[in-house]
Amino acid sequence: MLVSQHGILFNAASDTVRAHRHPELDRVLHIFDVYWHGIRSATACLPGHKAAISHKHLPDADALAYLCAYIAKHNISQVCYQGFSENALAIAKFLRNEFGAALSQYVITHVSPAQFQNHFEMVMIREMLNGLKSGVFQKLGSVKPRFSGVVPAFWPKTLINLAPNVGALPTLRNPDTVLIPVENNWRKNLYTNALAGIHCEEITKVQVVNWPIEIANVVGVEKLEWLPFMRPPQILAQVASCAAILHASLIECQPMTQLEGLAVGTPCITARLGVHAEIDQHPLSQLCEVEFADDVGALSQTLTNICRYWRRDAAGLSAMIEDQLELRKHLSMQSYLEFLS
Repeated sequence: MLVSQHGILFNAASDTVRAHRHPELDRVLHIFDVYWHGIRSATACLPGHKAAISHKHLPDADALAYLCAYIAKHNISQVCYQGFSENALAIAKFLRNEFGAALSQYVITHVSPAQFQNHFEMVMIREMLNGLKSGVFQKLGSVKPRFSGVVPAFWPKTLINLAPNVGALPTLRNPDTVLIPVENNWRKNLYTNALAGIHCEEITKVQVVNWPIEIANVVGVEKLEWLPFMRPPQILAQVASCAAILHASLIECQPMTQLEGLAVGTPCITARLGVHAEIDQHPLSQLCEVEFADDVGALSQTLTNICRYWRRDAAGLSAMIEDQLELRKHLSMQSYLEFLS
């Protein structure tokens, strides 16, 4: 329901259809930006109510009145801001004035310190800290491991992201195809991933959603296949049909691409993530993580290992993926329960 032209979008299907449930977290309200797609995707998997706002326009008076009525009607006592903007801060101050101590408010940042080059991120950290000092917020948290080592006022543990809650897709898997669903920028490391896929002898098709321009100057591109625009259900089906996802990005903390892959039974190759000791030590992480994100040879060898695993023991690999999904779900719920306590 869109309350007004510049209002708030409550519980859109795209923000709820893949959510998990938890009796103690279902009454939390998560507020996030409709345009920040990675954060929105991560929030969509969490239990609780969902409210999408825009950093471009502050909700009008009618929308804010509806927000208060919604909170009261659903007996919501905790609000989490997933990501942060000036408009999120304005809403938080408004709710503090309306509900006082009856409503606890929290901020969860999804930013990496490398992104502080964007001055906006440092300004938002300052505003979070000011809100914590003034009592607008009860806690500040992060999905970036060890973020309290950067900003000590943040909660010292890591909020663990969930994979989308989707059932198995009846898709025929191609064990010689790899998918690289990343943007063409330095942070997403498209060229390194593409080269790793091209150099892997087990792979005959390297699917990309963004073409690595001029890569033909370095290597043959016969294996490369560009995929046109796809909607989320089509993307998931594509992910479910390949041997692996290549997503060794340079500053990722908990890539939703990885979690979306695991949700449909497809492993994702990443650099070391260091999210949680139990996840780090899991056999799937040992199989899929490489030490350095720009090591083409290591990425190619890891992809080779996964392709051979599919051919040798597909059931075993699927069981390994399912086991890590259950572990992540347990750790995610545990982290939110502790953070919100």
